Amino acid sequence: MKPICTVLLITYNHIDYVRKAIESVLSQKTQYSYIIKIFDDASTDGSSDIIREYAKNYPEKIEAHIAKKNRGEIISVLKCWATRIAVWVL
Repeated sequence: MKPICTVLLITYNHIDYVRKAIESVLSQKTQYSYIIKIFDDASTDGSSDIIREYAKNYPEKIEAHIAKKNRGEIISVLKCWATRIAVWVL
């Protein structure tokens, strides 16, 4: 079933915050389906490892997009926005 809501998270070297951000979304009680799409812009601090871990543990909820090369904030936002699949985007 197609999710009603897409949650977009963009990160670059946010190891201190990425786990809390993901847990915050996962802990929400909803009556609708959602997917979390996480875009990491080639972090060098281990953020991408945390994102991969969550994507592996929650394959039905989390989709990880890890860039091989840092492209900058604008490109990351545009790429992230282009992948939305639901009616509502957060």
